[in-house]
Amino acid sequence: MFRLKMAKNNEIIIQVNLLNAKSEGKRNLTEGVTEICPQKGMNPGFCEDDECINRESDINVTPDQPVRTVECTPEGHTSSQCSSFMKYLSYVFILYNNVLGFGFAYSLGILYTYFIREFNTTKSETAMITSACSATLGGAGIFAGMLYRKIGIGRSYILASALCSIGLFASSFTPNIWFLFFSLGILFGSGAAINNIVSYAALEKLFHQNVQILSIILTLCAPFGILCVPYLVNFLLNIYSWRGALLIISGFCLNMCFSGLLSKVDRKPKSDAKVERLKIFDIKILKNKRFLILSTSASVNTCCGSLLLLLIVDFWVGKGHPMLEGITLVTFVSISSLASRLVFCFFSLLFDIRPVLILIFYIVCGTSGTFFIFAPLCDTYSPLVFLIVLNGFSRGLFSTLRPLVFKKVVGIEAYPLAIGYTYTVTGICAIPMATIVGKITDLTQSYDFAFYLTGLFEILMVLLLGSTYILITCMRKKNHKFKLEN
Repeated sequence: MFRLKMAKNNEIIIQVNLLNAKSEGKRNLTEGVTEICPQKGMNPGFCEDDECINRESDINVTPDQPVRTVECTPEGHTSSQCSSFMKYLSYVFILYNNVLGFGFAYSLGILYTYFIREFNTTKSETAMITSACSATLGGAGIFAGMLYRKIGIGRSYILASALCSIGLFASSFTPNIWFLFFSLGILFGSGAAINNIVSYAALEKLFHQNVQILSIILTLCAPFGILCVPYLVNFLLNIYSWRGALLIISGFCLNMCFSGLLSKVDRKPKSDAKVERLKIFDIKILKNKRFLILSTSASVNTCCGSLLLLLIVDFWVGKGHPMLEGITLVTFVSISSLASRLVFCFFSLLFDIRPVLILIFYIVCGTSGTFFIFAPLCDTYSPLVFLIVLNGFSRGLFSTLRPLVFKKVVGIEAYPLAIGYTYTVTGICAIPMATIVGKITDLTQSYDFAFYLTGLFEILMVLLLGSTYILITCMRKKNHKFKLEN
């Protein structure tokens, strides 16, 4: 499509975006696939009305005005001259960062039992460490998005590597549970949050094609990390104790900095290129009602999923079963989550699933909460494995849908802020949740009642938010139709 601009000399400029266009589209300028170049023209992403996104203001064109065509091509805004090999090598390290960051954050359920025995604390007190880590992993998301816009991708990765490594290194020498709250919860969680948010932004900067597929592959890192890292942590625990395990993993985190060294995408634009400067944070994103509802739904789902990974090991061990079976349950969660992402990736290549993304989004959210309702009723291993697989599949599908839905609602330019805001809300929800569940468990001496409350809360919240979203969407379409008739 074309973009018409009015130049200072009363000249009409027709800008045609050829980025990602097909070969026949480049021969016929009327077949451009997008309206705005991702770098030279900022996609507002904040518009409440779908029909007005990417719409330029009306321009009155007269026959006597000169017209010239400006091509917006990848060469016009490529951030670096690095080879494809270096870009994909950087992508490999981005995957490594997310596998390690998410994998260890969700492996704290194994260390949870060691901390209780080491420091002789209650479940609610020990849960504050994991709550702080989950809260910071989410709560620091919006600040990570602002940091990325301020210092760039490379420096953000180096800072994330330093925070994760220092946090784990300091934790290996901790004298009490409260120091772990700061080192594991705050420092490591902040580094993992920065790494997660910057990874999605780096894909948009490094690659101009196949970004959707690469984003889906990136979402595989969390379940793959949950699959592998707990066994690595358990292996290190059996040899070096939990302090030695944290010390060794801190060395692994130092390798995160390679993504920053390889991601050469921070070069300043050419002097003749008119690039709109991005705000560190634009408050307009909070005026998008549909995004706020979707973000809250995503936060509730993610927070409950984190709670499941934290408590499932202690829940099963508390019923008198061995630790290895509890770790295997986490493995089933990660495998089913991986499978759901691969299935979604396969269908996205064959079919156009964008029109039903929102509907699938809320159906998946509602399915996830059923685990907490039925898990206390399982006294044998097989039914619990079935519930775990169903839960992992639905939450994995949800994690794959989230970036696609957010891009559809807010646009590419606002996407890092949208993800950051969502993780911040997730962190705020995670701060009290694990501690409250731990306190209820201490009082009732069982996870059953706490699980029932968590499942009911998640299902009711999803139903409420989903119905509100449908109501707002119907009202917007009705108002838009009324305006067109008038």
